[in-house]
Amino acid sequence: MYILKTFELIREAFQRYPLRSLLIVVCMLLAGLSEGVGVAIVLPVLSIAIGEGGAATTEFGGTVTEILAVVGIPATLTALLPLLVLGFALKAILVLLAMQQIGFAAAHISTDLRLTLIRELMEVRWSYFASKPLGGFANAVSTEANRGGAAFTDAYTIIAVAIQVVIYLSLAFVLSWRVTLAAMVAGAVMALVLGYFIGMTRRAAKKAATSYSLLLGRMTDILAGIKPLKAMAAESRIAPLITHEAESINHAMQRLIIAKEGVQALREPIIILFLATGLYSVLSVGSVPFEMALMMGLLFHRAVNQIARLQSAYQQLTADEPFYRRLTEMIDSTIQEKERFTGNGAPKLDQSLRLEGVTLSFAGKTIIDDVTLSIPLGRITTLIGPSGAGKTTLSDLITGLYEPDSGSVLIDGVPLKDLDIQAWRQQIGYVPQEMFLFHDTVMNNITLGDPSLGAAETEAALRAAGAWEFVSAMKAGLNTEVGERGSKISGGER
Repeated sequence: MYILKTFELIREAFQRYPLRSLLIVVCMLLAGLSEGVGVAIVLPVLSIAIGEGGAATTEFGGTVTEILAVVGIPATLTALLPLLVLGFALKAILVLLAMQQIGFAAAHISTDLRLTLIRELMEVRWSYFASKPLGGFANAVSTEANRGGAAFTDAYTIIAVAIQVVIYLSLAFVLSWRVTLAAMVAGAVMALVLGYFIGMTRRAAKKAATSYSLLLGRMTDILAGIKPLKAMAAESRIAPLITHEAESINHAMQRLIIAKEGVQALREPIIILFLATGLYSVLSVGSVPFEMALMMGLLFHRAVNQIARLQSAYQQLTADEPFYRRLTEMIDSTIQEKERFTGNGAPKLDQSLRLEGVTLSFAGKTIIDDVTLSIPLGRITTLIGPSGAGKTTLSDLITGLYEPDSGSVLIDGVPLKDLDIQAWRQQIGYVPQEMFLFHDTVMNNITLGDPSLGAAETEAALRAAGAWEFVSAMKAGLNTEVGERGSKISGGER
């Protein structure tokens, strides 16, 4: 039932950009009609070219000639050829406009998907981050967002080509119902014969989408620890960690190439077989004028080629759609894992933080068990204990990153759950165990890009932290780039 997912994607495209989608449909409809006019004029042109003068030797040709006469266009080469060129030129302009709109829509959709994921990620519960590989998020924002936009390009292309298929089949039906039937049968045969390759494309694309995410997740972990790996000459041990995913992508890409080229290779012989059979049948009868036979062959070839384009667009959609589905599934999961705050009280700390009978468990393992602790204001409080005792987890409870299974976290006697958590966090200065800096300037690492904070505020913060002396001594001062995770400055300076 994969075809239903295709219609669902087309429906989503119209819901996201209804006016742009309507413009694309109108442009392709007008483009098809313009091309149809050009093709219809071919028959009178052929009649003149083979020596029949302006006379129409077929009913279809006569109808076209009569219509032209009504609008004052004589059935002569000097009048028909410019009209033929004009029809195809207008079609080209309209197709260009439609494809431009398709490209714009796909770009907007990629951007919307990317920004939506980023916004939702910033609002999820901390436990969600702790349970997911970070490389998967990076892959979603880059590869999957791009391929998601490409999936909509494919969906719009299917709409555009389908319109042209309908117009060509309609024109062929006016000329000869046999041509229409032959084109439809040829299209059905191609769909049956080439359906195997489209299924191969779908399976390989799903495998590639999963493997890309796993590979990028693994590479993110490796690059985060590249310094100690190099310090211990352990780089050679990295390859086995990513070999499986890399080989999986390689296998998927090979299958995608086989599927794509298989369709291309088998399609042409099928078209030629039907075309040759049809021409032989028509010409062997002897009563069909030569120009009519050529026209029937032209319409058959054009109609079947459009059907082939439709199948190619569908095949490409099956290659891009799994990436889009993975991305939307991630967006849906982030929405479900969004932090839910019920409190709205203004946080105020004048006395102390207090944990009363706090218990917290992860995956059935108790990390904090009935802890009661008071942290007075204005004093340095140090938590000492063995690794895994729950020291970091206590700070996570105080910042509201986790909610206790039982007990309460109190701010001046007020339960943290009753306060505005975001306002509370804005009063916290958090220094993690794993030092982290953006690959950016000193100033942007301190201000986090806040446009309301300038050099004066940044300098004041550095002076308060006792870091202004070494920062001011840097060649570029506040504009010094600190490197990946602060690799260009010393550990103490970080």
